[in-house]
Amino acid sequence: MIGKMKEWLEKFKVLLHPPYRHWTILGFLGIILLLSLGMFLFQGRPMGRFVLFFPHQKEKMMSGEQRYLPTEGDRRKTMELVLKECLLGPLRPDHYRLFGPGTRLNSFIFDQGKAYADLSPEATFSWNTNNYWTLQEALQTLEDSLKFNFKELEGLYITVAGQVPFREISEKK
Repeated sequence: MIGKMKEWLEKFKVLLHPPYRHWTILGFLGIILLLSLGMFLFQGRPMGRFVLFFPHQKEKMMSGEQRYLPTEGDRRKTMELVLKECLLGPLRPDHYRLFGPGTRLNSFIFDQGKAYADLSPEATFSWNTNNYWTLQEALQTLEDSLKFNFKELEGLYITVAGQVPFREISEKK
């Protein structure tokens, strides 16, 4: 057994000598590339196409941006991912963010066609110096993005730091 291993190691050493070294290394890299490509193609996560809306820089209107995001089959997780992508901001340079940097999704619940999302307090910070769009418009755009992509969504209730935005003080009692 040990003798056969020594013979095999001697044959392998020949492949690492200068005339064959580069071809041996390229062969191993090629095998690794083919294996990783095969794993990606056959075991990759399913992707879905989603449209997210953001304010356009030159015109006072919302414009769609197409993204491919993983879908795991669980609608709640997919909705949460789309919502987080909206909070991250646009990929295109001619779009503005909906909310200021640092805005996070604190919690998300989806039950019986209704979704409840709580955003961090950074969502209310006025970082838009041109007053190009309001917080109310940003919240409406966020809702439009989710309702456009998920037809089964009957309602979206958004709170900021646990508080309902734009609710009058007399309504809270």
